[in-house]
Amino acid sequence: MSNPLLPNVTFTFLSDPGHSWLIVAPQWIETVGLNLGSFSPFSYVGDDGTLTLEEDSDAPVFLKAYEGNFGKTCKINDVFEPRAQVRDWQTLQQAAA
Repeated sequence: MSNPLLPNVTFTFLSDPGHSWLIVAPQWIETVGLNLGSFSPFSYVGDDGTLTLEEDSDAPVFLKAYEGNFGKTCKINDVFEPRAQVRDWQTLQQAAA
């Protein structure tokens, strides 16, 4: 189902030399019909609830749900850091405990 009123959204794909994550504000998870249980324990959550969805399994789940809900892909902004600070955030598994 396509939503023509949806603004053009850009998400950030953050990479460091070891891994990559899609950064998603918490409201987007519910907006696309997912919940925290939709993701593996290998993603991270910030103090403000911002999620960093790991590249191999969690980011594709979100991106597929986004496209399925809105009928189009979102824009991706690629950012590289020498050491991603999200590695210091809680994992979803830690946050759920």
